[in-house]
Amino acid sequence: MADSDWWKNVPCHLSPAWNLYNTTEIDFEKLKHQVKVDLQIAPDFMRVESLLYLAFLEVPPKGKSFFRTRMPNRQKALKWIKEAEEYVKEKRKDNKHARNGYSLVINALRMWIYSGQRNITKQEEVEKRLKEQYDVYLNEKMSGDLKSDAFVKVTLAAALSRLGLQRYEEAKRLFEEALKEYPGNTHWMFGSALMQGRLCRSAKSRIRQSSDLPEEIKKEFEIERQMLQEIGEVDPNFAWPIAYLGLCLYNMKKKDEALACLEKAMNLDKGNTDIALISARIHKWMGELDKCQLILDSLPESSKTAEVIFQLGLVYNERAKKLSQRSKEETTGNEDGEIEQLLRHALEYMEEALGKDSCHLPAAIKGAEINARIGNHEEAKDFYITLFEREDVQQVPVNQFHVRLSFHAVKQEFEGSKVLDNIHKMLQLCIRNFTTFDENGERTFDKSVRRDAEIFLRDLKQIGEEGEKGQNLQAMLFLSEIQRGLGEYEKAENLIRRLINSNHPIFNMAELRWNLAKCYIGLGDLDKAELEAHTLSELPPKREFQSDEIYADVYMGRVENKLLTNSTISKDLEDYSGIIKYLQNAIRKGSIKACYLYLTKVERLQENLCSLEEAIVKTIAEIETCLERSDHFHEKFYESPDDPIDFMKEAITSNLVHPGPVGKALPESIVERYDSLSNIRAYLRDFEGCYLQLHGSSASWNKVCQGAAKKVLTDAREILDHVIYDYQKKVRQKPGDPEVTKFPVHMDWNKAEVNKSLVETKFEGYVTSKFLGYEMPEEMKTFFKELQPMYNRDNLWLAALCDFTGKTKHTGRDDDCDTHYISLKVAENIPFKKADLVRRSCCQVEKIVEKLLGFFQVQFYSDNQDTAH
Repeated sequence: MADSDWWKNVPCHLSPAWNLYNTTEIDFEKLKHQVKVDLQIAPDFMRVESLLYLAFLEVPPKGKSFFRTRMPNRQKALKWIKEAEEYVKEKRKDNKHARNGYSLVINALRMWIYSGQRNITKQEEVEKRLKEQYDVYLNEKMSGDLKSDAFVKVTLAAALSRLGLQRYEEAKRLFEEALKEYPGNTHWMFGSALMQGRLCRSAKSRIRQSSDLPEEIKKEFEIERQMLQEIGEVDPNFAWPIAYLGLCLYNMKKKDEALACLEKAMNLDKGNTDIALISARIHKWMGELDKCQLILDSLPESSKTAEVIFQLGLVYNERAKKLSQRSKEETTGNEDGEIEQLLRHALEYMEEALGKDSCHLPAAIKGAEINARIGNHEEAKDFYITLFEREDVQQVPVNQFHVRLSFHAVKQEFEGSKVLDNIHKMLQLCIRNFTTFDENGERTFDKSVRRDAEIFLRDLKQIGEEGEKGQNLQAMLFLSEIQRGLGEYEKAENLIRRLINSNHPIFNMAELRWNLAKCYIGLGDLDKAELEAHTLSELPPKREFQSDEIYADVYMGRVENKLLTNSTISKDLEDYSGIIKYLQNAIRKGSIKACYLYLTKVERLQENLCSLEEAIVKTIAEIETCLERSDHFHEKFYESPDDPIDFMKEAITSNLVHPGPVGKALPESIVERYDSLSNIRAYLRDFEGCYLQLHGSSASWNKVCQGAAKKVLTDAREILDHVIYDYQKKVRQKPGDPEVTKFPVHMDWNKAEVNKSLVETKFEGYVTSKFLGYEMPEEMKTFFKELQPMYNRDNLWLAALCDFTGKTKHTGRDDDCDTHYISLKVAENIPFKKADLVRRSCCQVEKIVEKLLGFFQVQFYSDNQDTAH
């Protein structure tokens, strides 16, 4: 990282090291709302951390976007930062380390916000202050003083604590590390205990409600209990830990102790909504609905958040459910009216909750369900349509899971095709996001969704066996897809073959062939898959079932088969060129993974390919085309960067994929020659992009490619001319020698080739006359001789770079954009593809430059040694 970017290493929410923005399943807009509610409930609980987190949520890093976050609001972010800074000055004025730690994060955040803005003066002012603070922070850490760092760690821990289960362990560890410096900080102790409790409750949620807790989970709850009790010993009036102790004891099936703790917590902090909600939920779980409602109704209006209103709605919904169960056992004839009335009360609360917080997804889901149950079919339909279109449902798998589960619960209210579609999408969702491997290595549904997913799978099979003709076949196709997702490829193949043989008009044959090919991919039979791809390519195209995807799968399968045996693969050209050939084919078909492997692995694979003259730049141009495709494949893969497409675009733009080596001891003028190679690579990539456009179009070479080709050839000529001049200048004996480069070309026009003997004679004389007293190495002489245009057919490319006079010229025929003729005075025309000539010019110039600079470097070192002696 450049010195000017040193501040990006300073710890804060936007620094890459904290990695807070790499969480696609968090609804940051909802999170923003929740942080504000928390600040309202407990204004002094970790207030600085919450304010700084709010600032972070207003300004996603460049190139990143938070889920459901609008455009960056820098002014609002700076407002939250200012409020945090003032709170630190007022409340932490007696703690130097607290001021140092918080101020470091505060000014680092400011620096990220000001960077790239027009206010340079403000940016320089913040940077200067931050540099002083960062130096103090680093010196403290080096001396072993971690007290300021404790406040930095807690700021990160507080942010991680809001990012879901996968970050709780890290947050807990950071709280514990900070507590080593401040053992009695009850807020941090509670933060650590809260993470422990969330981990425990998450583990418990995967166990059936009626089952006994496994011993390992009991032990984790016991740890949480001890942590919460320790806080009570330090501060007996801290109500929150007491409330959570009650929740912990309830999960440990110690209900009386739990209720006593909850009563105590509510008496200590009567306006705390969070504590009231914990108590109300526990009473609801215990079946004490009146007590639950009393607790929630007793809250002041200002404390009745959307969640409180939602829980009141659940009370009425639960009463309706109990009455419905009771009516099945003993009916009086009035139950239906009472049940509907209770459900309508519940619905009113759901709508009120959504009015307070439109992001409250559980209230929206329950509202849809209740509308369906009371016969409001149109309203229910509208509710579910809105739910499925919500961004927090589409982008967060667990949210979508709950919506689809709710829809299935009232499936009898909807037509069969919608029910089947929901089953299919639910199982697709589970396959993509909620699968794991069992002890036998077989893919299965994750415990958190297994019971529900198996019910959906059972219903899908039932429709396939018993459904109406057409619908049952569609269910069988869906079932084959799910079987494929679970690794049951043989079962899936058999089902697909049955459907192909049925020849039913509801099916598009491309879809069936595509699915069959996918089965073969899974079974590892790449040859059969490729045959299916050929068949698919001859059928009427369907966008979502492309033969390109199957071809890409096949080529990548063959790459992976070779790479899997990389430890024993023979280092011959055939094996390695095979890998590259398959990668290139997959790139042309749209595989993002193939692009990534080519750019990151090709250098190693090319170690034995230098003689094959692989068209690296051509492939890079094809990669650029692939990255711009809207229908590319294999975007998610093992070891994939966060955004592989952006990663590769940046790599190509910065010429990281094929850098030239630079001798550090070379003079600046020679280093510049190496730097100029990056320009010609860029020109060649542009040319390849134009050449790709030419295929399949009616445009002419002159219109599409001529300008890009000319840039390559002109630049190649200039680089070659300059580097040979650099060599000549180095070995020149007299200051008056001409500063020009000369390619002596002497043709034997009867044979249409270079007169080699005359070239050798003339070249010897040229060297002798131009470099008096200098003995050019024989290797160098030979190299220059063989460099002459048309010395052999491999050097035809150089004709494009040489300035011939009347004897020869090179022209392009307008009626054939692929063929380039070099017309000689007395000879047959020698055809040469234009595109190949352009590529060869670039690649050969690069090799010549490197070789010439190699000669130069040897000479340069030799001269330096002679001077030293």
